[in-house]
Amino acid sequence: GGGGGSAYVAPVETPVVTPVVSTSAVASATLTASTGGSVSLTDSSESLTVPAGAVNADTAFSITPTTSYTAPTKTTLVGGQAYDFKADASGTSVKNFTTKDLTMTFTYTADQIKGLNESTLAVYYFDTTFNKWIKIGGTIDKTAKTITATTNHFTLFAIMGEEVVASGSLVKIKCDSTNKDICAAVYYVGSDGKRYVFPNEKTYKTWYSDFTSVKEITAGAMAAYKIGGNVTYRPGMKMVKITSDPKVY
Repeated sequence: GGGGGSAYVAPVETPVVTPVVSTSAVASATLTASTGGSVSLTDSSESLTVPAGAVNADTAFSITPTTSYTAPTKTTLVGGQAYDFKADASGTSVKNFTTKDLTMTFTYTADQIKGLNESTLAVYYFDTTFNKWIKIGGTIDKTAKTITATTNHFTLFAIMGEEVVASGSLVKIKCDSTNKDICAAVYYVGSDGKRYVFPNEKTYKTWYSDFTSVKEITAGAMAAYKIGGNVTYRPGMKMVKITSDPKVY
């Protein structure tokens, strides 16, 4: 593995995430402006907490699980479903909450995140103007298997995560205008789940002829892999000797 200098990298199958679609029915409740309250799906996969004063009048809130959504391009929906949040006050749709934020708590299972890096889980919402998913983030509780985030508007929401990088992969952070000083570094993911550093390009070239197999991941996904050490020169690729000694090694 990793920094041990082994020339053989065992093939690893690409993780497959099997959607576990909830059969929970629509959850709805009418909450008063003065006291607020909460709405939860029967399977506890999602709950919404509305603080007192978040709305100006008694409002009917609902959460609808749905499998009808635009698929993300670089992440995977946890559970294979999104959640449609709606609010209605006396026949008027309420989409924005300018006074106080509402709290969403999503619950997931080990089976639902199989093949995903749990540390990369985050809440996303679908932006209908730009037709894409936008990351909110959230606080992950790995023990309780929940992720909590706040919002001041309603649309489709979902939990998403990035796939676990297979052992033997080459990875680097995707470059943008904020990380050009660190995004060039390439790492080897060892069988111990740690990343190993190539000290320089010469070391890298003893193992690989080019950079075509390097996979770009987010900074958050990279941070989940602790540094395990340095990758050494590939055995049998270089000959060395000491100036004062005629022997070659």
